[in-house]
Amino acid sequence: MNPRRILCPIDFSPSSISAVEYSFKYAEATGAAIHLIHVVLQSKSDVHSGFMAEAQFRLKHMAHELQQSFGKNVGLTYAVVEESEEPSRAINRVAEEEKYDLIAMGTNGVADVEESFFGSNSARVIRQGKVPVMVIPMQVQFTPFNKLVYASEFEEDDAANILRLRKWVGKEAVIHVVHVTDHASLIKKASFSIFKDQLFKATGDEKLEFHLIESTEEVDKALDTYVSKNAAQMLILLAKHRNFLERIFQRSLSKQMVYFTDYPVLVFKE
Repeated sequence: MNPRRILCPIDFSPSSISAVEYSFKYAEATGAAIHLIHVVLQSKSDVHSGFMAEAQFRLKHMAHELQQSFGKNVGLTYAVVEESEEPSRAINRVAEEEKYDLIAMGTNGVADVEESFFGSNSARVIRQGKVPVMVIPMQVQFTPFNKLVYASEFEEDDAANILRLRKWVGKEAVIHVVHVTDHASLIKKASFSIFKDQLFKATGDEKLEFHLIESTEEVDKALDTYVSKNAAQMLILLAKHRNFLERIFQRSLSKQMVYFTDYPVLVFKE
C-alpha cells in the first residue's frame, strides 16, 4: 500500500541528516524500509581507500544513532558507493536498478541559491532519474498527513499520480488539486470542470478537493501562499514543469524571501 522502500542519500551535512530523520518518521508511520546511501567520487589517489573506509565507518555509526533515536522499528540498510561523475548519477542508478519506490533527500533552501536549482544535487536527481523524489527542507518535522496540495496543469498523468499518492499517504488525507491561473476565463473554468469530472471518475477518490486559483502572483508564490494558508503538509509537482521547478528553491532577489522552506515537495516523474 505504502512506498515499501525508500532511498535516502546522506552526505553527513545537517540538511541531509534532517531529511533522513524526517524519512525515518515517515517510514515508521507507513511500514516502509530505508536504505541510506553515501556516494564517494572515484579517485586514483592513494588516500581513496581511506576515504571509503572512513565513509563506511561514519555511515555505520550514523545509521546506528538514527535508528536508536528516531526509528527502532524501521528496517534499515546502508551502503557506500563509488561514482566517477556526479553523486546524483549513483543515486539514480541505485534507485532504478534496485527498484526503490521513492528517493527522499534534503535541501538547504537558501544554500541552493548559490547555483541555479538545476545545478544542485537534488535537482540533478530529479532531472536525471525516473523515481519520484521527495525534497525535504532543513528542519521540517514529519507529522501525519491530513492535507496535501497537488499542483495540476490538467495533465494525463494526474490520475495515475493521485492514485499512487493516495496509497502513500493513507485514505483520510484530503488532497487539494490546485490549478493557478492569472485569469479564470470562462474557457478555463469549463476546462477545469471537465478535468474535475474526469479525475473523479478515474480515481473514485472522495477525498479530493478542487480549487481554481486566480492570482497575479507567479505560480510558485501563489502555490506557496496556498499551501501555507491551508496548513498543508506537502506540495506535489510533476518533473516536466522545469521552469516552475527552477524557482522552487530560489530566492526572490527583489523581496529577499525564500519560498518552499516549510514543507516537503514531492516530484513525480513522467
